[in-house]
Amino acid sequence: MTGTYEHFIYADDEHVIRAVRDRATEAGFLTSEPASRGDYWSLLVYGSLDGREGEREQIKAICEAHGATYDGGGTYLGPLSALTGDECG
Repeated sequence: MTGTYEHFIYADDEHVIRAVRDRATEAGFLTSEPASRGDYWSLLVYGSLDGREGEREQIKAICEAHGATYDGGGTYLGPLSALTGDECG
């Protein structure tokens, strides 16, 4: 099955979430813009549905290295190209 898997990441600090975003981007992932949620920051990292298990471990390691929280993910059943505007960085 083809599709996109969204990995959910949270951090208490903007600098932490931006560091995770930078590292995930360097590793070849597309990401959302970091978003402030009041008391915390969130980030979506997009990977492939087929490769989600290996990608999950890679993204979890990035989160751990920067002190962010990896909180699982979900399936986006559309082409990644459908995410437009500020959705992806």
